[in-house]
Amino acid sequence: MKSRPDAIATTDDQIAFGVINYLEENNIEGIGVTGFNNTVRSIYQKPTLTSVDINADLLGERAAELLISILETEKSKRKEVTPNHYLVPTRLIPRDTA
Repeated sequence: MKSRPDAIATTDDQIAFGVINYLEENNIEGIGVTGFNNTVRSIYQKPTLTSVDINADLLGERAAELLISILETEKSKRKEVTPNHYLVPTRLIPRDTA
């Protein structure tokens, strides 16, 4: 007998929607699905999608700050970019597919 997973974690909500469609089309039940990005569709998808909210606004803000720092460093000929990384908080949003 083949074993099957209890859950499938995808790297993006869009991929998770495809997984859910596949599971439904093949009448496969009892497998949890989760995605990343917490897209608006994840709330309205039936079943609703469990997703990791990656805090996209803050992620973009921090990326812009790093880019500006790099550009200013090159312009001023400084040796080091400070800071060179950020930790952006994430959170799991449990929904029907958990």
